[in-house]
Formats: sequence, structure tokens, C-alpha cells
Amino acid sequence: MPNVSQMLKSMARDQGVGLDVLQKDYALSYLLAGIAQTPGLGEKIVLKGGKCAQEVVLSQIPLL
Repeated sequence: MPNVSQMLKSMARDQGVGLDVLQKDYALSYLLAGIAQTPGLGEKIVLKGGKCAQEVVLSQIPLL
């Protein structure tokens, strides 16, 4: 089974996206998932910038 690094490298190659872009998206998604799963943390933390908001909003839109 491939590790995360191998998986991201393969996805970057297959999708023609920079590895750094996928690594950032993966890290932000991991962070947001941790915040969502930690009781009470979502009400106490404020995220600055638009990337995390983009991740949250776009993750709720079904892809066709």
C-alpha cells in the first residue's frame, strides 16, 4: 500500500498539478478534519485567509 507521499506524487503526476499544491491541500484538509472531530474546538478557533474557507465550502459541493 502506498504511503501518503507516494499517493500525492502519483496524483500530482496523473492530474498535472504541482506536488506542492496537493501537499498544501492535504495538510489543510487534515487540519480541518481534526478541528471538526475535536469537540468544542470549532467554536473556539478562527482561521485567517481564504484557503481553509475554500476547502470547507468546496468540499460540500457535489462533483458531477
